[in-house]
Parts: sequence; C-alpha cells; structure tokens
Amino acid sequence: MATKKPEKMRTRPSKYDPLYIKKVDEYLETCKDTVKTFHKTRGEKSDSYDRILQVNIPTKEGFADFIGKTMSSIWCWEEEYPDFGKAVQKILRVQKDRLIKKSLSGEYNPRMSEFLLNVNHGMKAQSELKVTHETLTEEQKKRLDSFLK
Repeated sequence: MATKKPEKMRTRPSKYDPLYIKKVDEYLETCKDTVKTFHKTRGEKSDSYDRILQVNIPTKEGFADFIGKTMSSIWCWEEEYPDFGKAVQKILRVQKDRLIKKSLSGEYNPRMSEFLLNVNHGMKAQSELKVTHETLTEEQKKRLDSFLK
C-alpha cells in the first residue's frame, strides 16, 4: 500500500543520481512472484504437498528500499526531475497491470487486489443509482413522497 505524501517535507532529500531511472527497470526485474512447495502431511501410503504463491508486487516503497533512499526523497525527485517521475510511474503501471491480470486468473486474492487497486490506483467498485422525479410514474412519486415524509 502506498504511503501518503506529507503536506510539507521535514527533511532535505538525498542527492539525486540520474542512474536511478535505470534502477527502476532493475528493481522491476527483482519483483517476480515465486512458488514455494511444502510438505503438508505425511501418511502411511502417501504424502501431500501444497504450493504457496509468494507475491512480490512492485511498489514505490520497495523501490526506495532497493536504492537505499527514503520515500520523502522519492517524492521530491518525482516533482523535481520529470524523467525520474515517469520512470517511477512505470512501477505503478506494472503493479496495476499485475494486480488486474493475476486477480482475474485466480493467482491473487481478489479482495486484496481490489483494495490495492482502490488505494493505489483510485479504482473503485461502484454501482450508481440515479432516481429523478422524471423517471417515476405518478404512483411511484406518491409512494416516494409518503416515504420521505
């Protein structure tokens, strides 16, 4: 989950290096999911094994850790250096794409994916119902008016 950007920066950001733009692709290469197999039960005639998907979704916070910098430095650099900002946005695009595709395929938990897509990407599951007096019959208008009183 993305941390919120504070209103005012309290510390001075670290020194920026243009090589951090290339580090984004290096970081994304490290963000691969892995499958771990473990011995679930032992039986007299057979054993059972289970597989667990260990998810490694790319995040801005993960990238900050990867290059050894703080989030406040990342936020400052995004604003100050447009090319760096574009590179960091790639992390969010890859994250969004992976969350959508892998939750649809059943590899990721759909509820957690929905939460992260809402928080990090502004995607919300909504149903909108718009009722106006123009779309109601006379009988429906009377029932609505009596209900609202």
